[in-house]
Amino acid sequence: MPLQTFPQTLALIGRIDYLIRTRATGTPEQMAERLGVSRSTWFNYVAVLKTDMNFPIEYDRQAQTYYYTRPGAFRMGYVVTEPDVAMPTI
Repeated sequence: MPLQTFPQTLALIGRIDYLIRTRATGTPEQMAERLGVSRSTWFNYVAVLKTDMNFPIEYDRQAQTYYYTRPGAFRMGYVVTEPDVAMPTI
């Protein structure tokens, strides 16, 4: 798999997040296939998300899906925190 651009990586994380939040990942093998990666690459992704990015990911063997142990979601983008304020003219 070629190296991904930053936007592609963000899109991938967003897709993974969505599938986990909706408990629609399936087994590790199914998830790897959905993402077009090997099973070991999928496990590497999980390790990075859990360890480096603090995603609270677990796997439910009975339901055969990954899930979050705490409510939340991945968000990346520009968020306006104050009303639009016009820049003063000089």
